Amino acid sequence: MVVYFEYNKILISNFVARDIGVTEDNYIPFHFAQATLALRVRQLVKGRVVLIVSGMEKDEYFALSSNLRNFGANRVMFLRCSPTSSLEDDFTSVRLKSKPNLVLVAAGIGMAKIIFDMSFLNCPIIDIGSYIHVLSKKNDSAHAGFFVYPR
Repeated sequence: MVVYFEYNKILISNFVARDIGVTEDNYIPFHFAQATLALRVRQLVKGRVVLIVSGMEKDEYFALSSNLRNFGANRVMFLRCSPTSSLEDDFTSVRLKSKPNLVLVAAGIGMAKIIFDMSFLNCPIIDIGSYIHVLSKKNDSAHAGFFVYPR
């Protein structure tokens, strides 16, 4: 998180207010989640109700939703976060039509706060970052081609 200097004060105050200490014991770099998802996305979403939290536009969400359903997701829901200020979004009292059993978050710097805010859902919440654009087929790959669309 050191690379986002302008947000460090906000992040640290949010973590302190929630009694969250980020250490090597509870923080795994986000590329690990993307790599795991890229290798097993079909198995991960199959039979699940998937909630997407992202600042993406609706047309990209519709493409993503269709692709995830083709991978076997039972249902795909969408919550839009701010595409530029996700750290300021509040998802602590979100009301959903049905309960997801998997949440995929692509919210930039605000992802840690959003993941914490949505912990009341009691299901896996995964930061998938820019890989979301690969899954929607907006981009062919992410991170210099290291992550690609599932074959």
